[in-house]
Amino acid sequence: MELQLKEKLAKIKHVALDMDGTIYMGTHLFPFTIPFLEKLTSMGITYSFLTNNPSKSIDDYLLKLKKMGINATEEEIYNTTIATIDYIKAHYPSAKRLFLLGTPSMISQFEKAGFISTADDAEEFKKKLQELEDCANDNKNVERRIRESQAKLKWLEEIQIKTKAILDI
Repeated sequence: MELQLKEKLAKIKHVALDMDGTIYMGTHLFPFTIPFLEKLTSMGITYSFLTNNPSKSIDDYLLKLKKMGINATEEEIYNTTIATIDYIKAHYPSAKRLFLLGTPSMISQFEKAGFISTADDAEEFKKKLQELEDCANDNKNVERRIRESQAKLKWLEEIQIKTKAILDI
């Protein structure tokens, strides 16, 4: 290998690889994938696998990779389900119950992360939606009452000004 190329490669510490279409297609591993991963390992370069497909859990991807001859760990795979879980935990730490629409495999990933799926409880979901709608309507009523009160207050101020004007004459 050319010295300049070796120097450039020595600066690489980690490679993030998309899965479908990059290391395999469907269920067929590309012939260069294993030698490439072995070369990365021999050079001290770590790697991870990425996918934007949330339909499978990390466990499903681990099994798929294992069947293809790649022994990966849970920490080496990142998908959009994990990204969503990380986002919810960071921005909504009190969220525990989620209405999840997706494959059973995807839902199992959320459950593994400690969330409770309420997707099977459509009646409870409808009830919560109704409560939110009622709350929104209550807020609209409060806003309407505030506007009405502001209009009455303005009217009273105008009457007070007119009354003072009349009394001063």
